Amino acid sequence: MHANEMLTPGDVDHKMFNTTRLHIGYRCDEVDEFCNQARDTIRELADTTLAYQAECARLRRIAKQWSLLALNQPEENEEES
Repeated sequence: MHANEMLTPGDVDHKMFNTTRLHIGYRCDEVDEFCNQARDTIRELADTTLAYQAECARLRRIAKQWSLLALNQPEENEEES
């Protein structure tokens, strides 16, 4: 996996780290790389979520303005009188 690729839930579920021969445990560089990818993915998803939330709020304001304008418009039949 390249640094710019986003992780999937499956990537996290199936991630395996190699053990070292010198001592019991995992290779720190592999664990660090995976943690960096996880952090970057979470950050990108959080940023995207915030952008979508802001866009939704903007669209709600516009929809409310249009709704208020529509309520203030005279009906077609009233204009003909």
